[in-house]
Amino acid sequence: TTMPVTPWVAEYVWVSGKNTYHDLRSKYKTMTNVAIENATLEDFPVWNFDGSSTNQHRGNNTEIIIKPVAVYPHPFLANAKVALSECFYPDGTPEKGNTRHKAAEIFAKYKNDVPMFGLEQEYFIYKNGKPYMWPEGGFPSGQGDYYCGN
Repeated sequence: TTMPVTPWVAEYVWVSGKNTYHDLRSKYKTMTNVAIENATLEDFPVWNFDGSSTNQHRGNNTEIIIKPVAVYPHPFLANAKVALSECFYPDGTPEKGNTRHKAAEIFAKYKNDVPMFGLEQEYFIYKNGKPYMWPEGGFPSGQGDYYCGN
């Protein structure tokens, strides 16, 4: 006999079309098809939502399909996982704000190349309550000598 699965929460998270680079959306699904400790990406079904409420689709058919692409332990909820997801129109084409899809195509095309990433760090060193080397009683001239740690 098969033991019943304890229900757990899958939070599908995607980037909305209203302001693609800042708006994250999500919805919860109660999962009972697999125990949480055994759940993998393949256990998260494709789902959908009404794209008119997020400005991702207009017209009569406003359905947006969400396809999970990565699954992680939920950082805030016990008995839950997060499914990072991509958005598609019902015909299978990527939703206009789905920039991850295009990036994944490029990464696959150049999978034998070694990517390089750089981080820009910005910080200030203070002395006596002011940025170090700040002119007494005034402001410095334009960026020149202060830009990129000159």
